[in-house]
Amino acid sequence: MREIKFRAWDKEEKSLITGDDNQGSIFGEEGGYFDLREEPNRYELMQFTGLKDKNGKEIYEGDILKWQDFDFDYEKQSGQVVFEPYVFMVKMGNNHDNYQDLHRVEVEGDNTIEVIGNIYENPELLK
Repeated sequence: MREIKFRAWDKEEKSLITGDDNQGSIFGEEGGYFDLREEPNRYELMQFTGLKDKNGKEIYEGDILKWQDFDFDYEKQSGQVVFEPYVFMVKMGNNHDNYQDLHRVEVEGDNTIEVIGNIYENPELLK
């Protein structure tokens, strides 16, 4: 069974908060606290996929990944982790029709997946 964890982007503070879910509340690593019930529109929640990149970094929704695609002569690929109904996917570039299953990318990438940023702190990486 995969571990259920969340992190959040604070839209007002422009900062990433990580921690454990506690019935709608999250306690950040630095002792920060916020309550989703009191300010639901202030935060963007991102769920842990249950996977880690080649460096052992946890992969969350909103992360931007890069990897080598062995189906295309080891071409470097990149994309954003999104949660579509029932499955984590990687949205490739700005093409809204080009998605790959995250677990397929993990297997075919032969452990070359790396988290290079996230959509809130590094949106330029998707261009």
